[in-house]
Amino acid sequence: MKIVLSKEEQNIIVTQFRNSGNLKAFAQLYEFHFNFVYSIAWHYLRDRDKAFDVTQDTFIQVSKKIKQLENVKHFKSWISTISRNLSISQLRKRKSNRNITLEEYSIYMISDVDNSILEERITKLNLVIETLGTAERELINRKYYLRKKISEIARELEISESAVKMRLQRVKDKIKKAS
Repeated sequence: MKIVLSKEEQNIIVTQFRNSGNLKAFAQLYEFHFNFVYSIAWHYLRDRDKAFDVTQDTFIQVSKKIKQLENVKHFKSWISTISRNLSISQLRKRKSNRNITLEEYSIYMISDVDNSILEERITKLNLVIETLGTAERELINRKYYLRKKISEIARELEISESAVKMRLQRVKDKIKKAS
């Protein structure tokens, strides 16, 4: 079950964990922020296992460095910075470990043509998404990048689920027309 917390409740939980190391508070933070942190890692790494590892590492860093957080109101931006930095670090490691086997090289060469087509499509899609309005981009971001459910989005935007579905459909239609 997904936890829904107000900003004040989040701040209280962060404060409890920061001040006393309350494991129950940490578990609530973990459950509440897991998808957010994972989506950041996945955005950078595009690999589920690596993104999961970075997510776990992020929460380990949070548990070790929570006392360094000066203002609990900035917890979400603080944890996103940790996730982003760990993801970038993971990318650097991946870049430096470029030794690949012959089998991996042959798979890469076979899929290279498909990858270039895919990259071209992704580039076009990103350009089209940039032309959308802020509300439309935010809707796309919540649904497809953060992988939120329609019901979650509806609750966050304080609109009905059918309104979310209709807006998503309209945005998808706009994207199809533009691409």
